[in-house]
Amino acid sequence: MQKGVIVRHLILPLATNDAIEVIDFVKNNLKGTALSLMSQYTPCGNLENHKELQRKITKREYEKVLSFAMDSGIEEIFIQNLSSSNKDYIPPFDLSGV
Repeated sequence: MQKGVIVRHLILPLATNDAIEVIDFVKNNLKGTALSLMSQYTPCGNLENHKELQRKITKREYEKVLSFAMDSGIEEIFIQNLSSSNKDYIPPFDLSGV
């Protein structure tokens, strides 16, 4: 892709239906837009009051969203491996390197 728009969507645990709605929106309203489905959600911080966010997405959840996306007719779809959900990818958020 050399020019255009990419909609990036982070798939969250227990939110596959929301991800499917995003895919439908892109398909129906943003013709020619590429879609990037991200599987990198990694729980961190204080999630005590948010049980649904205390885990990574499952293989089953990701495959459900990917399957729907592939069948949607969107021509350009970028995907990640589930292994991208890893604490090694979380920056320190301490302003180092700024």
